[in-house]
Amino acid sequence: STQSTWALQVEEVDSPFVSINISLDTKDLNDDERLYLPLYLRLIGSCPITNGSYHLASHEVADKIVQDFLECNAGLGFDSLSPFQCGFMPNFVTMGYKADGQDLNKAVRFISDLLYHTQFTKEDLEIAVTNLLDSLSSLSRSPTAISSSLQASLNYYPNCNLNIVNYARQEKFLSEIQSQLTTNYSQIIEALNQLRNHITNPRNMRWQLVSSKKFIPNSNLWTELVPEHLRELDYQTPQQYLLASQQRIPFSNGQSVIVGIEGYDSAELIQSIPVDISWDHPDYPTLLVLSHYISSNEGMFWKELRGRGLTYSFGLTVNPETGLYFFELNRASNVGDAYLVARKLIEEMYQEIRTFNLQTLDASRSSVIASLVMLESTLDKATKRSFIRSIRGSKDDVHKIIEDINSVTESDVQRALRNYLVPLFFSNKSQLSIVTNAYKVPSVMDFFNSNVKRELFRVQPKQWFLSI
Repeated sequence: STQSTWALQVEEVDSPFVSINISLDTKDLNDDERLYLPLYLRLIGSCPITNGSYHLASHEVADKIVQDFLECNAGLGFDSLSPFQCGFMPNFVTMGYKADGQDLNKAVRFISDLLYHTQFTKEDLEIAVTNLLDSLSSLSRSPTAISSSLQASLNYYPNCNLNIVNYARQEKFLSEIQSQLTTNYSQIIEALNQLRNHITNPRNMRWQLVSSKKFIPNSNLWTELVPEHLRELDYQTPQQYLLASQQRIPFSNGQSVIVGIEGYDSAELIQSIPVDISWDHPDYPTLLVLSHYISSNEGMFWKELRGRGLTYSFGLTVNPETGLYFFELNRASNVGDAYLVARKLIEEMYQEIRTFNLQTLDASRSSVIASLVMLESTLDKATKRSFIRSIRGSKDDVHKIIEDINSVTESDVQRALRNYLVPLFFSNKSQLSIVTNAYKVPSVMDFFNSNVKRELFRVQPKQWFLSI
């Protein structure tokens, strides 16, 4: 069962463990504060805590995290894998903690200390900045990181979190921070404190407690979560959730860019187009089925792209959060031919030279349903989905989507192909980015200009990202 106010959502479950999930809205941060987000995420849990007479040194904080929590994570968006990669719902800093149910009160107090009483120090800043810069060096050579960063730069405003975490911008920013630490570290600490004050303001916070009823205290848990001077703030009035799609740059024509890097013999290609699809849009289930039908194992793309050795992997994905429909080629040995074959297949389906196989379509419906069921296949997954739904106020009930998927017909997918997939490949509104070996760039540019009628512009990634 679920109990909730706007700020605190309680999920009663039968488990010996408790989970505490937190979302901190970054919507109101200014551009300068936003740049500090990856550094802030790295510092939480690795700096001293001082709360009145209670003090823990940096190493004691790290030890206590290991002792008190079975799991802990923090990132920009849900399921973020690094400080420089946004997860789902990137406008939120998210934190998750799992502890033994008997230790709930202790866990809540410690989480509150991490959020409100972490003391940023020059020494910990130096260590964090050095570690972050070291990890950035590998991203600058990663074809997949460059490829996804190119798409973010083409589609979104420069000051959104998807672009703030860009490796080139963060490398420049953190290098500047590193040099300032020797002369003006107090200003950096003040900026981090200001960032914390904004995102931990109760109006920007939501908490989820997943616990057995026997562990939930009789007292108001809010008094343990938030310092006394903040408890009276208006946390019952929710702020409107900002979708990533609302930070998309409006444009009439898409761009086509290519980057050459050394030491990579394959290619990464991403093409995207804006789509007005929400989680409860009637076309969303149809697009899921269509995308799976075309790009699944043993499907059309599998046989004609991977089967002919043109690319290692590929994908078609629709994302209501970003408001984009994506086509991807990964580790393509011949990116031009692979793209042209994929494009030709879509054209043949549109012209009904190729028709939908009803048996394969039925299998696609079943596979999509199975993947949706997996989203809530465990207690942790199901409660996280519940938290996400409550934040965005969405009606993406899995059972309703499954019902709609079962009702998808051949005419539905044919209509979705015409309205969404054909524009992805043939409209001038799509954004195209390619990353390949530097020596292949001229030939790839010539191929796309001659065969696809798209003029690719060669860009230097670091200069490109710093110029946006």
